[in-house]
Amino acid sequence: AEDVSGAFASKLPEQAKFVGVDYSLREGVPILGDALAWLVCDVRALTPGGDHTIAIGAVRSMDHGEGAPLVWFRGAYRSIS
Repeated sequence: AEDVSGAFASKLPEQAKFVGVDYSLREGVPILGDALAWLVCDVRALTPGGDHTIAIGAVRSMDHGEGAPLVWFRGAYRSIS
């Protein structure tokens, strides 16, 4: 999971981030195979947020699974426990 997280956080072109990653399309949105939770949303608004753009969405579908979450905190992956 850490390698996939690193790839998606990188500056690689979008298509390169999906190479070798297990995913399926749900309503046209890629859902990662090992994701503990996912949402498909309709974007309702885009708002500037410092060096990011914040998307406000209306949820169309979602699901979740079981497992330990991947947590990035203070520059490293950490356990919640």
